[in-house]
Amino acid sequence: MLVVGMTAMAQSLDEVFTKYKANPSAEYVTIGKDMINMMLSMAASAELSDEDRKQMELFKDIDNMTTLTIPDMDEAKAETFLNDVRNALKKGYELKEMNDTEDNVVIASKKNKKKDKYASEIVIAACSGNEAVLMLITGKLDQENLGSLMSLGK
Repeated sequence: MLVVGMTAMAQSLDEVFTKYKANPSAEYVTIGKDMINMMLSMAASAELSDEDRKQMELFKDIDNMTTLTIPDMDEAKAETFLNDVRNALKKGYELKEMNDTEDNVVIASKKNKKKDKYASEIVIAACSGNEAVLMLITGKLDQENLGSLMSLGK
């Protein structure tokens, strides 16, 4: 009986997205490669600061971005949300956690090969104030740019 209960708790990342996007106030957005390429084309002719140009360069390695934003999360719901994300990432992902006084952040990456420098997926989940965000970025992603990728969600 206990094994069944624990199995029911284990979820895939898709199941976490499905569960939380059911919230009527949640915002769920997927941006595919075509839209990313269009943004890059527009940015190429725009007047951007050096910092903005550097961030736009990160997009060329991204194939897809899925973002779920959930407002009105109290502390208990936020902890449940982060635990659901952590459970979904236990298999196949390298998990990192960052906690400071304002934010609780879970970051994970998934590589196609162990020695590969690039991740095929990066997952960022964060709870700050009364809002939670879950972001899945897919592509050939240089993990050295992880900090810069995180700032895309802010």
